[in-house]
Amino acid sequence: MAVEPLDDRRFAGYRRKLIEHIRVRGIDDLAILQLFDRVPRHLFVPEGVWPRAYEDAATPIGYGQTASQPSLQALYLSVLQVTPDDTVLEIGTGSGFLTALLALTAERVYSVERIRELSVRARAVLDQLRINNVALMVGDGTIGWRKYAPFDVIVVSAASPSVPPSFMDQLAEGGRLLIPVGTRKRQELMLVRREGSEIHEEIIHGACTFVPLLGQFAWASETPEDASEPKPGPQPPAKPGYVRRLYNWVLHWADTPYGVPALAVLCVVESSVFPLPPDPLLIALCLGASHRALRFATIATVTSVLGGILGYGLGAVVWDSVSEFFFSGFVPGVTPESFATVQGYYEDWGFWTVFVAGLTPIPYKVFTISAGVFRINFPIFVLAGVLSRGLRFFLVAGLVYHYGEPIRLFIDRYFNLLTWVFSLLLVLGFVLIRGLL
Repeated sequence: MAVEPLDDRRFAGYRRKLIEHIRVRGIDDLAILQLFDRVPRHLFVPEGVWPRAYEDAATPIGYGQTASQPSLQALYLSVLQVTPDDTVLEIGTGSGFLTALLALTAERVYSVERIRELSVRARAVLDQLRINNVALMVGDGTIGWRKYAPFDVIVVSAASPSVPPSFMDQLAEGGRLLIPVGTRKRQELMLVRREGSEIHEEIIHGACTFVPLLGQFAWASETPEDASEPKPGPQPPAKPGYVRRLYNWVLHWADTPYGVPALAVLCVVESSVFPLPPDPLLIALCLGASHRALRFATIATVTSVLGGILGYGLGAVVWDSVSEFFFSGFVPGVTPESFATVQGYYEDWGFWTVFVAGLTPIPYKVFTISAGVFRINFPIFVLAGVLSRGLRFFLVAGLVYHYGEPIRLFIDRYFNLLTWVFSLLLVLGFVLIRGLL
């Protein structure tokens, strides 16, 4: 990592005044003061507020956000005592200035920002200064970044009603967590230390005001929906529904070393017995390693086709044992005549039936098992599966590669709506099949 020399010396005097002000405020650690001399703060704020860049005050950075006052950021560094061996999680990239200060001190910094435009702007400045030990992500900061946990240091630049449990789960042994805790109007800066099985909390700065921390484990919106304020202390999130819990369970595999095997297993079982599509896990894996997106899509395609073959085999083998049950009147509308009718459709349109099914959200297993039941041409079945699943998964991987995090955020934001649409398509698919019978 490095910081390019400044060609523009107009701000040298302002930086020296700021450093002296920080020293007067009680931060006299020479290493910390030198950081403020090395990093040009004005590059991290919009050009329109450059004259205020070296004031010891919060600075507006757009999108309703502010960069914390420099003396407070110096206090962060003084309290956290970041070392060159530390891995740091920063919640709230904001302008990226504190990110840069941390990066020049720590081994690696992982920073999460919910506003994409701020993250993109911070990345541009960090790249300009050749600070290359920082990973940025756009997303819900209250979840943390499980993939790279545990962290020696977690620093939160937004106020929360309580300490999110996800942060404690991701804090390493001997780790330090700094977070503003309180109401929307007034917070206290709390230092949390993990020492063995004990957690120590200490208020190091009182009566401060930060922007609210938004997300699953903090506040849901920037303004309260009613006049009452959440009280400090544990604020358990609303229990998600079954489908959401199942979705989250699938996604969590992306943050483990077993993400790729989990994708392969999910693709196999989704094509034969399981109703949940593998696309969310594929998206999560591609976001975490976009350079491997095509590899992930290939794995998903191959294993999904293998799962389809398994479903075909199940349909072919099991039908002979259960057909009498279906034809005995226990399933209304299913008769040998209707079975023969649908079998004719499959014989005439087998390729297109499987191909279209592989692209839709209707569980693929319905059609793979049906293909086995009706004994459609096996090579045609495999070809349709390869083309449709390949088109679907490579399209998903390509979109994530080019557009990245906004796709995941779209799914998270509109999850309930997408669930309803998925369910509607599922019902329509079964109605269509029933109509053919």
